[in-house]
Formats: sequence, structure tokens, C-alpha cells
Amino acid sequence: MADLALTQKNVGALLGSIVKPYTLGGAAGVGDPVYIAADGDVEKTDAAAAATAQAIGIIVSIGAYGALTGVAGDRCDVV
Repeated sequence: MADLALTQKNVGALLGSIVKPYTLGGAAGVGDPVYIAADGDVEKTDAAAAATAQAIGIIVSIGAYGALTGVAGDRCDVV
């Protein structure tokens, strides 16, 4: 079976999806699964660490101008 490849520019919310705005707590990109950190920001999940393994969603957009990656403090939308 072929490996799956993520193309960030093709990631987006489907019609009718619930999209919530968050602030990034660290570097992340469109398509990354995220969890809510203790301070309320979202950060990339890490399946190897129990505290950060449970994702609440996937980043579908960063900033207002269609950026594909972001850093701490940037706004992002999560589905």
C-alpha cells in the first residue's frame, strides 16, 4: 500500500464543519493535529507522550492571509 502524503494547501474545513479559533502555543502547520495546552493555546500533539497525545482537532488555517505554517502567538482555526 502506498504511503499517504499531506499536501498542506489542500487541507481545509468541509462545508458544515465546526471551526474554532485558537492561538498557537508553538510552531505548527496546516494539517497538524493539536491539543489544548494548560494555558489554553493549542500545540502539536506527540503520540509518544501521554500528556500531549490526545488531539482535539486539526489545524485548517493559520493567520488571515493563508499561511501554511505559524509560530507561537499566531491565530489558527481548528476543526
